[in-house]
Amino acid sequence: MRPLPDIIQVGETAFSRIDSPAGVSCWSFQGTDTTVSLVIEPSDTPSSEAINIAADVVDGFEYFTHAAIQFLCEQLRAPEYGLSDAELELLGGQRPPFESPEAVIWADGTWMLRFAGSSLALADEFGIGVNFIGNTPQSVETLSGSEPIADALP
Repeated sequence: MRPLPDIIQVGETAFSRIDSPAGVSCWSFQGTDTTVSLVIEPSDTPSSEAINIAADVVDGFEYFTHAAIQFLCEQLRAPEYGLSDAELELLGGQRPPFESPEAVIWADGTWMLRFAGSSLALADEFGIGVNFIGNTPQSVETLSGSEPIADALP
């Protein structure tokens, strides 16, 4: 296998390689209000499709954050999520309970916008995410049962 680059250029944005578990390669960009990561499994350089999605996500981060919040506020009203009356009220408030957005793009070009911070019980310690295909929100991802990536590192 050829060595992986330390920097992946995505348009004008440089993604830096970060530590990752065996078999996975990761690059990340962190701006003032923007965090975007490329996660490639099995370990390899990102495909042109993943790089193109990353460019779109970086350029439209504010738009995607707003779209994900709106999607969550609509979807989480369904009974299957079991939100309390107080939590449902938060969804309709001036400031919905979702903070610290981070995007993760996978090798196949699918991606998730994860909100690391939320006062909703179902967001537990890992937050809550919205899975996207292209520019379209597809599903809610509750991250209960997830493990931090640091625990997976050798």
